[in-house]
Amino acid sequence: MYEAVARAIINSITGGFMYKREVVETVGLGNDYLSVPFRLNKIIRVYENDVIVYDTEPEDPTTWTNVREYYITPDKGSISVVMSGANGINRNQSKPVGTRKGASDSFTLYNTNDSPNYIDTPYDTKNFSTSVSGSPMFPNGWDYTVTVEAGWPIIPQDIKQATMLIVNDLKCNNIPYINSYIKNYKSDQFTLAFDDRVFKDTGNRIADKILSAYVRPIYRLGVL
Repeated sequence: MYEAVARAIINSITGGFMYKREVVETVGLGNDYLSVPFRLNKIIRVYENDVIVYDTEPEDPTTWTNVREYYITPDKGSISVVMSGANGINRNQSKPVGTRKGASDSFTLYNTNDSPNYIDTPYDTKNFSTSVSGSPMFPNGWDYTVTVEAGWPIIPQDIKQATMLIVNDLKCNNIPYINSYIKNYKSDQFTLAFDDRVFKDTGNRIADKILSAYVRPIYRLGVL
């Protein structure tokens, strides 16, 4: 029971240390990285504009070929595309500026059969394309559905220590004055005033210091 309470307290502060499969629907922002709001460990599947382009668990491994390969960035917070070759390519970091189409001196104003004055690129379309010359790896407005394995395969050692501190406090009813965020104390009938943090955090300063290194993730922005 003490361990369950301690785990619930830690999960409420840090977001938890589970390991599970997550599915994220997001939109490309016109750069070379696709941020995923989890601690990534493995990429399972990627859909681009409703077309599957990467799958590590295909129904028929003998016939399936990935359109492109993805990898997890060192900070475990986003994915990017593996580039073939030793030198890679020079990739744009933003969406190209869409200039207005100039009028033609032919019969049609904006395009002619003899000499087109503009060329539509697949960048601004939802059409599936294996490559987009010069564009970012995740073009602006393209839809992505990513299945990943996220979380913590092993609980960090300092989190285990923080759990034991909380368990000992619960088990032994150990609430020393310094450790309980008491900001005012008077003898003669014991008038005590607790700091507000005692009701916000674990009530154990050492455990709070350990948990402060693990910020609770923000999965989706809401109305403030």
